[in-house]
Amino acid sequence: MKDDVNEVQECQCQTKSKDKYDEIFSKWQFKQIDYLTFNINLILTISLAIVGFIISNSKIADFKKIVFYENSLRKVSFTLLLTIITIGIVLNYIRYLDFKYTKDIVKLKKKGIFKSSKIIHLRCLTNCLGNCTKILFTILIFLFLFTILFLIIKIE
Repeated sequence: MKDDVNEVQECQCQTKSKDKYDEIFSKWQFKQIDYLTFNINLILTISLAIVGFIISNSKIADFKKIVFYENSLRKVSFTLLLTIITIGIVLNYIRYLDFKYTKDIVKLKKKGIFKSSKIIHLRCLTNCLGNCTKILFTILIFLFLFTILFLIIKIE
C-alpha cells in the first residue's frame, strides 16, 4: 500500500516538475519572440529615419553634393537602406503569418484534433516561416551593419 502511495506521489511530483519546466520554457520562448520582433522593428525604424534624413536634406546643395556626387558608396548605402526596409517589412509580414498559423494549430488542438493533415500542413508552414525568419533576420543584421559602416566611413 505504501509503495502505491509513493508511486502516486512520485508521479505527481514529476508531473508538477514537467509543468514547471514547460511554463518556464514558454515564458522564455515569449521573451525570445518579443526580443526578435523588437530588433526587427528597431532596425526598420533606424533605417527609415536615415532614409528620411537623407531625403529631407537632399535640397541642401552641400549635402546633395556629399551624398550623391562625391562618393558612390553613399549611393550604395542608400540602396542598401531601401533593401533593409524592404526586408524589415517582409519579416514583419512573415512574423504575422507565423503567429496566425500557430494560433490556428492551437484552435484545432483545443477542439480535440491532434493528428490531421491540416495540423501537419500548418506545422510545416510555421517551420518554414520560422526558418525564413532566421535567414532574413541574419541577412538584415549584416546588411544593416555593412550599411552603417558605408555611411560612417568616407573613402576618398
